[in-house]
Amino acid sequence: EFEIRDRRSHDNDISLGEMLRHFFLHLLSGLDLTEFCLRRRKKRRWPGNKEDIGSPPEGLLGKLIAHFPGRTVGKKPDRVKELAGSLKFRNTILVYLKVEDPKLFPDQWLYIHSADLKMGRMTNFRNWIPELYGERRDTILCLEYWCYFEDELWSRDDAYFIDLARKEAGATGLTRGARISEGHVLRIPRCYPVYFSNYKSVMQPVQDYLDSIRDLYAIGRYGAYKYNNQDHSIIMGILAAENITENKNHDLWEINTDYDTYQESSVINETGLVEMD
Repeated sequence: EFEIRDRRSHDNDISLGEMLRHFFLHLLSGLDLTEFCLRRRKKRRWPGNKEDIGSPPEGLLGKLIAHFPGRTVGKKPDRVKELAGSLKFRNTILVYLKVEDPKLFPDQWLYIHSADLKMGRMTNFRNWIPELYGERRDTILCLEYWCYFEDELWSRDDAYFIDLARKEAGATGLTRGARISEGHVLRIPRCYPVYFSNYKSVMQPVQDYLDSIRDLYAIGRYGAYKYNNQDHSIIMGILAAENITENKNHDLWEINTDYDTYQESSVINETGLVEMD
């Protein structure tokens, strides 16, 4: 069973689904969580399970909170709150286009280096695996746009981005004049940590504070302020799960400690592991 305590309600025992809804409603509404705790209760049967599996692992709480390091976690020292608030992230806006042509260009994705275009990258999902399109005779492209919250671009509506993506895809010549029949926009806030000079000394007090909270694990790009690739984020999740369920002691902060040392100066060997030069 979970227990939530905040400024606006008394203690309440609620289900896992209600706990998640309550947690994210607080975040979306901008309210500070003064305390969000998990306590072990008597064993019980969770819906859909025939066996008595007991209460969820205590570390579940840490995984939720760690995705929002700038928010209040307990009585955060003012200095830690100030430092966490100074960490910058960049947002991504993904614009998906359905192009009525199955053979546009052979690349899976392209970085676009043109001062005349706002997009930074284009992905062609037709060139990934056949299971993505089956018998369909069209191509799904994704154009990526990057910006900060304060940029005008972030406040633009979906119609603007679909129109912009149509024009820019055509301007590259890669769509070869094919008809674009549909568009869809997906916004991903805070998906890129923005490193700056001496950022590690700013992050260290925040990291020390998070480490002082029992069963809290900072994972992912936003939670750990690390420029992870997908592999890093997956392994962080796996190791965090082992810490919670198997009482392991993995140091998640040691994963991807220096982004700039693995992407350009490393190779992947036959085992799939990264070897550094």
